Amino acid sequence: MKLRTLLGLPLGLATFGLGCSEPINTAPLNLPDAAADAAAPADQGSVDAPAADAPGEDVPSVDAGLDAPPADDVPAGDVLAGDVPVPTDARVSCTSNRECTASGRLCDTAAGLCVQCLTGAQCTGAGEVCLGHRCVVGTPCASSRTCMGLVCETTRGVCVDCLADVDCTVAGQVCRANTCVPAPRPCRSSRECSASDQVCDTARGACVDCLTDVDCATGQFCGAENLCRAQVCVPNATSCVDVMRVRVCDARGTAAADRPCGPSEVCAMNRCQPRVCMPGERSCGSATQTRVCNPDGLGYTTALCAGALTCSAGACTDCVDSDGDGLSDLIEGAPSRNSDSDATPDYMDSDSDNDGFSDRVEAARGYPGFSTGSPTLMCGAAADNCDSATDGRPNYIDLDSDNDGVPDADERTRNTNPCARDTDGDGLTDLVEQIARTDPTMSASRLPATSLATELPYRTGGVGPVDNQEFTFTLRARPADVMFVIDSTGSMQPTITQLQTAGAAIIDGVTTQLGASADVRFGVADYRDFGEGDGSSYAFTVRQRLDRNRALAQAALRAFSADAGGDTPEATVPALYGLLNGLALPNYRGSFNRSATAADCGGDASAFGWGCFLPGRTPIFIVYSDAGWHNGPGSTTNFYAGTPGTPTYPQLTAEMTRRGARFISVDVATSSREHSSASARFAADTNNIPAGGSPFVFIGGASATQTQVISAVSAIAGQARSTVSTAVIADPMETRLPSGRTTGEFIRTINPLRGVPDAPTGYDRREGATFVGVANGTALTFNAVLANDLVMPGSVDQVFGVYVNLYGSGIFLEQRTFYVLVPAQR
Repeated sequence: MKLRTLLGLPLGLATFGLGCSEPINTAPLNLPDAAADAAAPADQGSVDAPAADAPGEDVPSVDAGLDAPPADDVPAGDVLAGDVPVPTDARVSCTSNRECTASGRLCDTAAGLCVQCLTGAQCTGAGEVCLGHRCVVGTPCASSRTCMGLVCETTRGVCVDCLADVDCTVAGQVCRANTCVPAPRPCRSSRECSASDQVCDTARGACVDCLTDVDCATGQFCGAENLCRAQVCVPNATSCVDVMRVRVCDARGTAAADRPCGPSEVCAMNRCQPRVCMPGERSCGSATQTRVCNPDGLGYTTALCAGALTCSAGACTDCVDSDGDGLSDLIEGAPSRNSDSDATPDYMDSDSDNDGFSDRVEAARGYPGFSTGSPTLMCGAAADNCDSATDGRPNYIDLDSDNDGVPDADERTRNTNPCARDTDGDGLTDLVEQIARTDPTMSASRLPATSLATELPYRTGGVGPVDNQEFTFTLRARPADVMFVIDSTGSMQPTITQLQTAGAAIIDGVTTQLGASADVRFGVADYRDFGEGDGSSYAFTVRQRLDRNRALAQAALRAFSADAGGDTPEATVPALYGLLNGLALPNYRGSFNRSATAADCGGDASAFGWGCFLPGRTPIFIVYSDAGWHNGPGSTTNFYAGTPGTPTYPQLTAEMTRRGARFISVDVATSSREHSSASARFAADTNNIPAGGSPFVFIGGASATQTQVISAVSAIAGQARSTVSTAVIADPMETRLPSGRTTGEFIRTINPLRGVPDAPTGYDRREGATFVGVANGTALTFNAVLANDLVMPGSVDQVFGVYVNLYGSGIFLEQRTFYVLVPAQR
């Protein structure tokens, strides 16, 4: 790159040195031999003429009429015509920057000499500008009026060669980095720029210093305006700003940034590293030794106590231990500190934090079953601290010594280790196991197959770990237990009559649609209401327990009739709850239990509820009624004051969800829609709405709706190929998150990965987030991507729940539980 020159001088500098009024002519100067020899590059010939043009470049001529000073007036070693103003001991000949690399300079190809700078881009000092190929502190200015042939760069307040192209008075020059230089040479490839040691910017069609850092010399980077600039720091180098901050140079050496070390780190030896202690912190190295943490936090300076003195709280003193727990009164904050706010201060309290572990046990980490074998504390010795890097509170006054989210009092009750997050070492913290109801003391006690756990540290500024959790679900035509539940109060007789034939048709229709291999049991129950208290009123009666012999259920549908009633609503909630849970209810204000005489599960200990449902099978209720529900949707209390144990609506919805029970409803009323309205709400509250569809709630007589009921049962327990999809469900009970945020945000995406058997045998294809055309028996694997931009670390571990529902063609199939552990600040 060339500068605008006047006999080798930048024009502004030349005119500044000669004075504005002194005439300058353009005649070549004859230099004294000594000066010429000093100025001429080796084997370059005479320099009696102005600097020769670089190959392929035209150097603009200086306006006629300007006179140069006589050669005699230029002292040897100073700026000479045809020279560049560089120190005499640095006159190195060059044709490109490569010859100047060793001296850390650049090549002025016009003069054939290595120089300090070509433009202001190479001057990095405060207030420096490039004048006469030297980096000099610019003349201070407030306006160009005071710059004597230069212009004022008001941002820095210094005189420079130019601010814009219009400031360059020589034709063909442009302003680059506050220096007038020849305009870039046109080019189509870098071959045309090699003479000037440049590269071709083909987008602009011009030769430039650089396109990338590799085009620049060692110690430079390619900066603005395609100029090579000196690195401001060693790439990727680090250094300590102070004990808490590290300075990091970027990968190109363009800038350095100061970053804080971590909360448990210090900066030493040019990097952040884990500290051993807090700088300046005083403590006891032993009962007779004090120690002070060094300024770098990486070690201690120790000193022995004199004579009979002992160390207490980092100081040599006469040791007094009033309560005999091994901790000096001074350490225990005598006389006033009272950590558990009882009537006894710590220095007289055997259990200062009232967590059930004595101070002596906690101070020496001698927890029963988890003792570290530490010797008995000597008066003045420091108390043990499991989480010293976090809260600085020793165990004996720390209610959660390991900050795992399980209080020490609970760890004592559960026999878990108060100084270990994971007592049994199975990879699940004690807190996760407590919430998941597994045994934190037995590594063989694992999460159920439907649950997963992950630890998600907070991602500061969206930067941090992302976790991938795979889970597998096998699509099966699950065995089904179908229970007809019929309102048998007086107005329901027409429906009961229809069900004598329609019910039999439904049983046969479901069996036919599901195929001969389907495993379905059918049962029959009826319900009324025990609000009247007469002998014909009861909560429910099991007419036929669940059985694979469908003829038994068909016979039961023909064997009973309607009775009682006279008012609404009816005992729908107690009936469904009793059938599913097994809670037997007496008559209203009575003791006779009708349901207990009819419910008999044949001695099968695995059966549950008065319906005799079996584990591993899908409970399906088909409810027929023309009335509303006592204790129904929207209520939380018991309507039946005379029967205090009657189940409430929240109890029923919880039991339905726990058992994975499915719900089909038929409203046979001729006008009122109380039953269908309650049924729709109940379906929503128990996850009984097909994804993207409507609940299985039908309106019409038993005969008119039998086809719809058959289709609904078949869809729930169907054998046909299904589209399997997922949905993320937030924990509705979570209150610890910021307003408007939910635990569902922990899961970013869920993607289908593979199926066994693979397509097309096991499934047709993967489409977006779903498997399409899945055959029963296919094991489907999904990947859940989790990240925590939601919860910052607190003083103890925190666990949050988020759920993933699996659907088969819109029908809820299973739920996966994710336990998300947000670790405490450590």
